[in-house]
Amino acid sequence: MTLEQQALNKIRELLQQNNLHWRSKEQKEAMMATLQGRTDVFTILPTGEGKSMLAVVPSLLELNKTMVLVVPLNALIMDYKRRLQDMHVPYRIYDFTKDLNIQDHLIIVSADKSQMTPWCSTLADHAHHKTVAQIVMDKSHIPLTTTDYCKSLSDFYNIGSEPVQLVLLSATLPPSFMPILLQTYQLLTNVSIHRQSTNHGELKYILEKMSSEDSLVSHAIEIVERQVHTYVACP
Repeated sequence: MTLEQQALNKIRELLQQNNLHWRSKEQKEAMMATLQGRTDVFTILPTGEGKSMLAVVPSLLELNKTMVLVVPLNALIMDYKRRLQDMHVPYRIYDFTKDLNIQDHLIIVSADKSQMTPWCSTLADHAHHKTVAQIVMDKSHIPLTTTDYCKSLSDFYNIGSEPVQLVLLSATLPPSFMPILLQTYQLLTNVSIHRQSTNHGELKYILEKMSSEDSLVSHAIEIVERQVHTYVACP
């Protein structure tokens, strides 16, 4: 059985849909690039298009290796816990008071803890006993949007302390931001990029260039104040 078929069968098993197919060519190609491990992988797919499978399937197919999933928001960690439990996928939430186990195939760590010395030491020690195959970063656009209010998230990209494959996931990254983010993660060569349009058909997009952050904020306030008068309150 080919690696592609193994991955698809595992997704069918997890979602309990025997006739399921790949959501898109981009999802399939991103999965293959992740499992083959020859390059870093950057995947931009809309919400609901199967990005999370990139953070789950490899941990179930490569049982002699460990996958690390870095999550920047506590609410997202809770969502992953719920979904993994529903799919009966074994995982470990990193706790600095406990050692990692060689039986752990999927380790979830929050972005703030991933910046701390105990995590780096723990991961390095774990790598001596079991190969760390991938570090997957969900919401990988976070460093571009949090520099003003959360230091731990703005340093999110520093998680790559071990020389392993990086798999970056995002549902919202304009093409113009791609070079900046690749430079932020120091992925200047040997990166496999898989992108679909993340525009929502029900939304109208208006792009305007602002001269400064202050003008951006004031213009946003103007738009909100202008639009709020168009809504009709329902009793």
